[in-house]
Amino acid sequence: MKPADAAKVMETLDIDLCIAILQRMDESNAAKVITAFEPSRAAEITQIIYEGTPRRAAKARNAAANASASGAEPTGNADIQQ
Repeated sequence: MKPADAAKVMETLDIDLCIAILQRMDESNAAKVITAFEPSRAAEITQIIYEGTPRRAAKARNAAANASASGAEPTGNADIQQ
């Protein structure tokens, strides 16, 4: 698949999934796909990759830490049944 075609498909994906896919690609091919994204999406993806932590995972950790500190149940995992 050409980078522009891959970027068009990946534009519709959740950003964390998009990043996971890009990180599994050859660096050269991933760079070509990123350059085909809309500039704002390319910048957002680049920043998240640079920071090294998917956005949702960081939010979940922060929510759990805040809940532990306050003694409350962590939120954000309502779809996980125990």
